[in-house]
Amino acid sequence: MGKLNISKSKLDKYINYTIMGYAFCVPISRAGISFFTALFIILLIVRYYFYDNTDIKYIFKQKVTISFALFILASFVSLLYSDHWLDGLRYDIKYWYYVPIILIATTLKKEYIPKTISAFLLGMMVSEILSYGIFFELWTWKHG
Repeated sequence: MGKLNISKSKLDKYINYTIMGYAFCVPISRAGISFFTALFIILLIVRYYFYDNTDIKYIFKQKVTISFALFILASFVSLLYSDHWLDGLRYDIKYWYYVPIILIATTLKKEYIPKTISAFLLGMMVSEILSYGIFFELWTWKHG
């Protein structure tokens, strides 16, 4: 394996900050969710490639993960005998949003849980302020 000029603890800190950014963006922006999901997965791949892959083994040994994977597999196999497989594929592709939940549940450190909840609540507050501002015509946002 190659050499990485960043310590595992710093990389874990970046992963946890990425989770906090993800939690902040959940009530606000789908683009932010996509960005933080991609960044989160990239950081996890870097962590597992350069440091350890015990968490990946732990994730795939869990009954929840196995059940979820079998459900997704069954859902995609059922598209093979469907007349409307393209519509079903568009529906099934939304299961992508469940992947970060499983990964976050296994990687988020205990000391970052209150910060992550606070980031989510701050994101909700920003979303509400924007929504009420648009509703009461205090400002306009794109076409709103």
